[in-house]
Amino acid sequence: MAEQEYFRKALSDFTFDVASGGAIRHLADRGYTVSQIKDMLDFPTPLERVGQAVWQHMVDTGRLMFAEPEAGNQREQYTYVLEYDAYGKSSYRRVTVQERDAKPVRWKERQFSGGEDRELSQNRDKAVSAGAGRELSGNGGKPLSVFLAEKCAENGEEYSYVSCDFGLRSRREPEKYQQVMKLLEESQRDYILGLPWERRLVYHRLDDRMRGIIARLYEAGEYHGTCYFVKTEEKIQL
Repeated sequence: MAEQEYFRKALSDFTFDVASGGAIRHLADRGYTVSQIKDMLDFPTPLERVGQAVWQHMVDTGRLMFAEPEAGNQREQYTYVLEYDAYGKSSYRRVTVQERDAKPVRWKERQFSGGEDRELSQNRDKAVSAGAGRELSGNGGKPLSVFLAEKCAENGEEYSYVSCDFGLRSRREPEKYQQVMKLLEESQRDYILGLPWERRLVYHRLDDRMRGIIARLYEAGEYHGTCYFVKTEEKIQL
C-alpha cells in the first residue's frame, strides 16, 4: 500500500508540474500573487497547491532562505528556461545563472530607530572606552522605505534580505495577525496571505514589494526584525 501511495503521489506531482508547474513559476517570477496565479491558470488548481508551488520556487531561486543570509547562501542562483521539443511541446528547465565564491561575512550590527542609525557591535563598549563614537552617520531622518531602497540599490536586491515571522505570528495570535494584515494595501496583503509561511523565522529577499510591506508594518509599530545587506556586511535591526 505504501508503495502504491508513493507512485500515486509521484504521478500526481508529475501531472501537476506538466499542467501547471511551469506556468506557476513563470507568473511568480513576474510578480503575481498566489491568488492571481490561480485565476490565470488554464488547468484548475487548488489555491493551496499553487501556494506550495510558489513557495518552493522562491526557495529554489533564493528569494526565501531558512538560515541567516551570508555570502555562502548566495552561491547559486537559478532561473527557469522555456524550451520546446521537436513536436512543439513546451517545458521549463531549471538552470544555474550565476555562481559566487563563498566567503565569511563580518557583520556590522546596527539599529534603525527614530530616524537614526546606531552601532550595536559586540565591541561597542571597548570602542567607546577607546574614544570612538557609538553613533554612525545616521540616515538623515529618512523614512524607512527610502533607507531600505538606498541600501538595496547599494547592495543589489539579491544581496538584501529581511527576517519574516509571519508563520509564527499567524499561529500564535491569529486574531491579532488578521488585524495586522489590514494595515497593508490590498495587493500587499494578498501576497502575504497567499504564501504558506512555515512555523519558523524565514528570510525574504528585500524586493520592492517586501520593502513596502516591511516599511508599512514598521511605521505602524507592527514589525520588529532584521535586515541583512551582504555586500556592505550590515545587519540592521528594526
